[in-house]
Amino acid sequence: MVVNCLARISGRLINTDTKTPVPFVLVQADGLSGSSDAGGRFYIDVQAGRIYMLMVRSPLYGPVTTSVNVSEDREYNLGDIQLKLAIFSYRNI
Repeated sequence: MVVNCLARISGRLINTDTKTPVPFVLVQADGLSGSSDAGGRFYIDVQAGRIYMLMVRSPLYGPVTTSVNVSEDREYNLGDIQLKLAIFSYRNI
């Protein structure tokens, strides 16, 4: 009998410059998704025993991608993940 163990990837999204939380941002891990709350905190429940590619995406911030090796049934707290405001130049469009 195979038992699927659940683990959790968590962290907090903050603005690189102001160090303030970044709320309501999409966070994905290989097809699973969640979003940060008002305090910038997020979590995604995943299966243990594999490596996940975590992607953070927002229209206002540049994307962040990192891999997370989820080897055991436990919480993997990534701490503060810094997001940098994306700068757009409309002259080049």
